[in-house]
Amino acid sequence: MVKRLKSGGWVQHSGRLNYSNENGIPDSITMTARTRQGLLFQETVRNEPGWQTTR
Repeated sequence: MVKRLKSGGWVQHSGRLNYSNENGIPDSITMTARTRQGLLFQETVRNEPGWQTTR
């Protein structure tokens, strides 16, 4: 995303909270980024205790 923005391009970024139960706490978040050329990435990160990292 940084490279695209620094080169003057645009990035549309969104996040969607995912729920599989009714306790009001999301199980994960799916983050998506698109550019004029198409999908840049779509990654889902689980909501778990501790440090989170993506590939």
